[in-house]
Amino acid sequence: MYVSVADVRAEGITVADASDERIEAIIRLAERYIERVTGRFFEPRPQSLTIDGPSGRVLRLGHPIIRIDVVAVDSSSATTPVPIDPSSYRVYNRHLTQGLLIPDDRDDPRIELVRGGDASVGLDAIWPCGVQNVRVAGVFGYTDPDGSPMGVTPMLIRHTTKLLVLRELPLMADLDGREDAQRRWRLTSERTRDQAYTLGALASQGAFTGDREIDLILAVYTRPADLGAA
Repeated sequence: MYVSVADVRAEGITVADASDERIEAIIRLAERYIERVTGRFFEPRPQSLTIDGPSGRVLRLGHPIIRIDVVAVDSSSATTPVPIDPSSYRVYNRHLTQGLLIPDDRDDPRIELVRGGDASVGLDAIWPCGVQNVRVAGVFGYTDPDGSPMGVTPMLIRHTTKLLVLRELPLMADLDGREDAQRRWRLTSERTRDQAYTLGALASQGAFTGDREIDLILAVYTRPADLGAA
């Protein structure tokens, strides 16, 4: 999980407010929402991808690269994909291997063939054109460099996860509690004696939850529209 039950408890949530089981379930819900909105995931995940060969030197992937284990290409002369020698390609994950964030390879994750290719599979500095003919296995995910091989979940994503959890803690039957948790950020004036309050207007566009603190962070981490799909 992006955050733990203990992380949420540290924000002042007691057992009387919610059980560990409920908090964990809401954390999972918040994570799925973040991933759905941003088009990314923010932890290391092993994946095996099949990608269309682009007939060019650059093979663009859908998610930031943490580690590449195997790259193989379908061959008409072999019944199974033929592995490519790692010396024949360059992996763009310099945010982890070099601590380089400008340019940030997480925004354009790719594998590029080194000129000369791999004679064993007939590569001549380009990926052969085809449909799902390139196989890539490794570990992927948008993580921040911290000196470890895998990186860590970004601090702002952890913060946003906790904010989303706090919004969802009141039960659905607790209408007043849910309204207070999800709309208090819009409060511009309040009169407790008469139970009257005024809410600021919602953003007309470009908002996810309507909560400015959450939405500004999600917008920063949203996957660029021009990334190739893997």
